[in-house]
Amino acid sequence: MNNNLSSEKSRTKKIIKIALVASGIIVVCGFLYAGYWYYQYVQLFKALETAISEPRTPIPCNGNPASKIEMGRIYATGTDEPSGKFATIGGDIYFVARGIERSAVLDFGNTAIIKIGKTKQDNQTDLYKMIGPLTINENEYNKITLESGNYSIWTSTGTNIEIVSCTPNGVSLLPQK
Repeated sequence: MNNNLSSEKSRTKKIIKIALVASGIIVVCGFLYAGYWYYQYVQLFKALETAISEPRTPIPCNGNPASKIEMGRIYATGTDEPSGKFATIGGDIYFVARGIERSAVLDFGNTAIIKIGKTKQDNQTDLYKMIGPLTINENEYNKITLESGNYSIWTSTGTNIEIVSCTPNGVSLLPQK
């Protein structure tokens, strides 16, 4: 009889342990599930906010730039060769990225990384005078002050880059190779 009682207690302890482990697993899975859906909700809210809001930075030149160029879709090619070239007479220049390509299915970012380098007389980029890497938000104007000269631009993703100046002939597109 004592053996039966001992066996019954042992079985009860095992059942309680299994129930506790199963409950713990269910709670952890519940938290993970809730966290996943919370993350999805936040991403959806950010996307909706971006879609219906105005750019967070004001449009330069009171919305009437004196000169503007569009670089088209430029990429970092994996070489030192820049994917876009432009000239400026110097001063405040505004960059905006539009239509950033997403690099992965779950890439919810809306930023691009650009580098800008001054081109020397021999048409080579002076790597010691590189500006960047700069992280720019999609559809937001980013002000950079440059000296006059020719510049090369690289981007981390396939991105349409628009460059604006409030000065007449402040920026111009250079021929690509």
